[in-house]
Amino acid sequence: MAKGLVLYNADGRVDYHSLDSNGDAWQKFMQKDGKWSAWRKFGRGGGKPFVEIDGARHPDGHLEVFARTAGNVTYHNWQKGANGVWQANYSAF
Repeated sequence: MAKGLVLYNADGRVDYHSLDSNGDAWQKFMQKDGKWSAWRKFGRGGGKPFVEIDGARHPDGHLEVFARTAGNVTYHNWQKGANGVWQANYSAF
């Protein structure tokens, strides 16, 4: 993976997001049993490759990730609550 982002869930588990060399966003996270999940591909922003990724944890505990395309369009993805599941895809911001 080319560029990565480490975030911590409200319960302390690591959530890793990365861009591969093609500009696709991927995610992997530590499961409650301490093992790592398989890689999950979220894809691109409107079919355009991402060039930058960043994110944060909100005060209520859910994580949100932002990714930007070369055309300077920003997309985001977020958990559906603290320690929750992620949206299926990135949405334009």
